[in-house]
Amino acid sequence: MTQPLTLFDIVDVLDSEEAIDEYLSQVIAQGDKSELLRAGEFAARALVKIRAKRVVGQSGEEPRPFDREALTQKMLNTSG
Repeated sequence: MTQPLTLFDIVDVLDSEEAIDEYLSQVIAQGDKSELLRAGEFAARALVKIRAKRVVGQSGEEPRPFDREALTQKMLNTSG
């Protein structure tokens, strides 16, 4: 008997800014530039999801502005 596969989306696991930071740190440590670009996309999607929950009141945290510059700098500083 076979069991159906379930879809996995890393964005569902990245449910806090701390989780995103840790995920990006792990990807950066691996040094794969193409994976870092993909991770940046996943992080951006996760941040949108987190902030949307804050706006509609599903989170106890206040919304904070997204700092695109800081994320870009973090990615550029490690892509040496």
